[in-house]
Amino acid sequence: AWITVLRPGLRSVLQKIFEAVQADVDHVLDLHSVVSGAFLRDRALLGELFQRAGHSELRFLVNSGFLFGLALGLAQMVLWISFPKDW
Repeated sequence: AWITVLRPGLRSVLQKIFEAVQADVDHVLDLHSVVSGAFLRDRALLGELFQRAGHSELRFLVNSGFLFGLALGLAQMVLWISFPKDW
């Protein structure tokens, strides 16, 4: 049948097609629209991605905010005790 005629050259043709697509993937596929479309369709997935990716950064912000706030609060306390003002 026709498959026996096509099979020997099919692998090389497919390989050339995929190499051409890989060389110019931005022209063939708009990755930005694919990803943004997937996240807009599944908002729970987007939320989970942000929670997983931002977990350590959020922990750092909370901890550093506490430490910076403590340092600034102590400095302000020392200044208020050293230089009292009648407000």
